[in-house]
Amino acid sequence: MGTPTLDQFRSRLKLDPKNSWIGGVCAGLARTLETDPVLTRTGLIMAALFLPKIAIGCYLIAWVVLDEG
Repeated sequence: MGTPTLDQFRSRLKLDPKNSWIGGVCAGLARTLETDPVLTRTGLIMAALFLPKIAIGCYLIAWVVLDEG
């Protein structure tokens, strides 16, 4: 078995409305990566401090594009 491809990763990445604060993007990413949602939220906040337009833009795009799971 090889490493998961991008298509397999995208098929597993879903919003997590049960553990969400705003849209469920960070919680869904944490579930996919099997980490704590606090780590992904902290990473997003750090990215938003240094690259606010990119971080917020990526979050909004993910919120619109991803399905609830």
